[in-house]
Amino acid sequence: HLGFRVAITGRLDASTGDGLETFQKNYGVVGPVESGPATLRLLEQAVQCSVSIYELMDIAPQLDETRAQILLPYINASMYTANISTAARKAAYLAQLSYGSRGFSSLEAFDHDETTPRRRELDRSRSGNGAKSLGLGAFRITGRSNFERVGDALGIDLIKNPELAATHEHGF
Repeated sequence: HLGFRVAITGRLDASTGDGLETFQKNYGVVGPVESGPATLRLLEQAVQCSVSIYELMDIAPQLDETRAQILLPYINASMYTANISTAARKAAYLAQLSYGSRGFSSLEAFDHDETTPRRRELDRSRSGNGAKSLGLGAFRITGRSNFERVGDALGIDLIKNPELAATHEHGF
């Protein structure tokens, strides 16, 4: 459901521990790999702040299952980080993501003809210049100040590396 590829066997075995360890690492749980109270609370919140692959494919019917499996962990992680847990917030967020990424097909900016990807450089010739390439990521980040603010929030330098805004890890 959360984008992890885990076979449901009905047994607690090594793959269960591996999955739990990955979850704890991804969600910042410190301590031994076990299903203690902190992990259980995070799992509950993660389930509330996520969509299944089938829900994602219902929202974006043109999205094939392989691409949905690739994107789902990034989408769910962004929903978890922003605490998007109600049906209304999920619907609004996923609608914006779908629109901004052309049905989850691209995180790149396109020229007006809708077919040619734009350059992903920021004009650094004068302070405050906007992007030559506008609209990177699912939220179509535009302008130097927005690249700077989003980069600061993500802990990355989008002024020097604007292409990071068009990656799965940072684009949602």
